Amino acid sequence: MTNCEKQIEALNKEWQDKLNKELKKSDAKFKELKENNEREMQKRDQEMQKLVNVLKKNNIDFDM
Repeated sequence: MTNCEKQIEALNKEWQDKLNKELKKSDAKFKELKENNEREMQKRDQEMQKLVNVLKKNNIDFDM
């Protein structure tokens, strides 16, 4: 393997490592956003259920 080929291989490995690092960061951020979104949706579902229960107590028919 020539010196040039070795340099290309080293650069390729360096860039692949950088890409992998950035992908891990991106995946972690995506996971965090997804978890936050799921928590927010659960809160909204609970709030909606409370509203439905109040409507039912007041004899107002409300189907979701």
